[in-house]
Amino acid sequence: MKHLMPLTLKFIMISVALTVILGLLTPLSFLNLIYLSLFITIATYLIGDLLILPKTSNQVTTIVDTASAFILMLIYSLFTKATIPIGTAFITALVIAMGEWLLHKYIARMVIPGD
Repeated sequence: MKHLMPLTLKFIMISVALTVILGLLTPLSFLNLIYLSLFITIATYLIGDLLILPKTSNQVTTIVDTASAFILMLIYSLFTKATIPIGTAFITALVIAMGEWLLHKYIARMVIPGD
């Protein structure tokens, strides 16, 4: 249950960033943006927030999550008919990074100590 709140916050944050940036700059449908948000949320939470954050710092985890989001957007675009330009994916990943920085502070204080 302790993972529900950070996952929800992360999903909302990523969904808003993708919907605003990719929704305006790419022909991706809203449903594609939600699927992509879910894909990025789950992958970055498992890799960055649960595996890397407890062993390193917020800075390292934010960099890993940013790079992961960027790469996952490019991978996702390979499997859809609409492509995500590299520059657009990079800008979107940087916007996500701003939210990740704050979210990691919450996770480090509220989720990790219980482990």
